[in-house]
Amino acid sequence: MEIFKHENGGEYLVVTKYEIWQMGDTRNHKFGFADLPSNINSISKSDYNLVYSGEIPTQDNVRLLDQLFYIFNNNRPTDYHGHSLSISDVVVLNGTAYRCQSAGWKNVKLMNHR
Repeated sequence: MEIFKHENGGEYLVVTKYEIWQMGDTRNHKFGFADLPSNINSISKSDYNLVYSGEIPTQDNVRLLDQLFYIFNNNRPTDYHGHSLSISDVVVLNGTAYRCQSAGWKNVKLMNHR
């Protein structure tokens, strides 16, 4: 966790903005709750719903993704109404999207079209 000093002597914490996107009805989606094949690197934003957004103290992205996975499976915020974080869910960290796979995360482009 990085804490920096302001010129006026105060401290501030560097945070990363995140969003959690989840599919609604997976029956009509080719990959649904399955890993994306290695040759597919983009997904359609219209297939997903933004279910939560927030800020978290900055770390490297792998640690952030693992921390968010833990939080949204074990200690969800009281105002979160999505399902536990799982395969096919997308986490966006400062504009970069990662899709949850069965083992780890895949960097993807979250496209605005179908």
